[in-house]
Amino acid sequence: DGESISKVVRLTQGNIVSSAVDIVKTLEAYNFKPVVAISAVDDSESEHLNLVAVTQTGARLYFSTGSGDANQSGSQRPQYLTLLHVRMPPGFTSNASVLKPKHVHSAVYENGSLVMVCSGSGGEAETLWCLSRVMP
Repeated sequence: DGESISKVVRLTQGNIVSSAVDIVKTLEAYNFKPVVAISAVDDSESEHLNLVAVTQTGARLYFSTGSGDANQSGSQRPQYLTLLHVRMPPGFTSNASVLKPKHVHSAVYENGSLVMVCSGSGGEAETLWCLSRVMP
């Protein structure tokens, strides 16, 4: 009805980190905490992903919701939230430069693009990271 709010599911940081480590066995748990931003994923972008969370290291955690009913209609409220996919932080691939985000403190995700603001250390300026699945 759009007039009320109710708790559907609760995931602790420990639950999220444990699920992420199960998916990406090559990264230490500290890469998946704390979560600094959560953004909705538009229906037009994905049928299966509903939320993306960004951690302080820049890891992206993609979540899905559902009702558990095989005959679910689009208007049925979700009953669960589960981690489906993890994207490693920038700079954690074998062919990447040594640059990696440090201390992400703000992020926004929309339509396949992510903007992260990272704190500088030791007097360094803040850094803006822009990641996109589509480059112009």
